Amino acid sequence: MKSGWDLLKAGLREKALQRLKKEYQEDPDLPTLISLGIGYLWAKDYRNAILSFETCVEQFPNMPGAHQWAGVAHWCSDQPSKAVDVWQSGLDCGYADAAGGIEIPCLLYFASVLAPGVSNMPTAVTLIKDRLKSPWAANWPAPIGRFLIGEMSEQELRNKAQFRQELVTAQQMVAVEFYVGIAAKRAGDESSYYAHLEACHKIPKMEDIYEHYLALFELSRKSKMKGPKPRSR
Repeated sequence: MKSGWDLLKAGLREKALQRLKKEYQEDPDLPTLISLGIGYLWAKDYRNAILSFETCVEQFPNMPGAHQWAGVAHWCSDQPSKAVDVWQSGLDCGYADAAGGIEIPCLLYFASVLAPGVSNMPTAVTLIKDRLKSPWAANWPAPIGRFLIGEMSEQELRNKAQFRQELVTAQQMVAVEFYVGIAAKRAGDESSYYAHLEACHKIPKMEDIYEHYLALFELSRKSKMKGPKPRSR
């Protein structure tokens, strides 16, 4: 029997979502609920993605991944203020990523570049610096934080993303391309910004990495800004 993910990849959206719902009903835990939310994100059903991830936050309030994904769903629904609120609510989770909780501060940094009216850059930088004091900050994704605050070059970041397992390297490179793009955006280099977003979302089979969806959404906004092409006479 094909999994919900296999059905999504085959373009069978309705069957895929039904399968993901069934998987969650049979085993209602954090991974299956997040998988269902990601399935809705993939299908661009942002309303149900938000509902799924908000349920994650309610049921697993100490898991930062729930807050991260819920904020991503709000961002992709063009609700940056709500996204930032959810990310901020995850700063004090009882658990953290392998680097001691750097991912949410990095998301707040991203928001401060794209929506400075709802997220404060100095606050995001301070949060990153504080998290880098953790004894766990030798681990990934701490290099992302070090790059964003200028303690590490892009090449050093790319080197840190390399891992003995190709899949892990690819997953980490999704974040690298995304945040190198955000740094370019902050520096005013729009061309490089969009080029890195393109590189981010084109890394194959990374649909379970949230930077993939943030990159896709920002690229879609670029397309909307261009508007329709004028008709030729």
